[in-house]
Amino acid sequence: MFQTIKDNFAMAVIALLTIAVIVSGAMWAVTAGQLSAANTSLTNEIAAKAVIQTDLDNATVQLKAAEVEKERLRLDAALTAKTLTVREQGRDAVDSELVSTQTKAKAVIEDSTDDIVKAWAVASVPVELNRLLEYSANCAHGDSNANGLCTASAGTHERMRDPQVHGPNKPATF
Repeated sequence: MFQTIKDNFAMAVIALLTIAVIVSGAMWAVTAGQLSAANTSLTNEIAAKAVIQTDLDNATVQLKAAEVEKERLRLDAALTAKTLTVREQGRDAVDSELVSTQTKAKAVIEDSTDDIVKAWAVASVPVELNRLLEYSANCAHGDSNANGLCTASAGTHERMRDPQVHGPNKPATF
């Protein structure tokens, strides 16, 4: 009787050990599969991190280039503003010189005691003189042809016409 109990007990232990080995093998297979999936996921995440890092590096390079371009544009804007300021100051100087010259010319003509100068002052020629002075002031300015008035062939040697004083299409001369 002890032999049968011992045999039954050994049989039960062997059966339990076999079941334990089979369960352990199954658990090992499941764990190996999970480990393989985790390794695949880790590899994918590392690759994704490398792509993101590359994108970040490219974005950083582009941002630095944009900052350099922005600074260059800022300097260009400052230079343009300074150039325009100098241009406007030059234009103001030319305008004030024109007014001064016109005032002086008018004073010389009006205060003259010479009858020829007075006769000339009454005629329409002073208007043409003012036109010539303004033309010369415009053409002498740094941006000489900005308003399209100055041309290479034009100058004070042109014939001036005043139909009221000299008749139509007759040149007025000094």
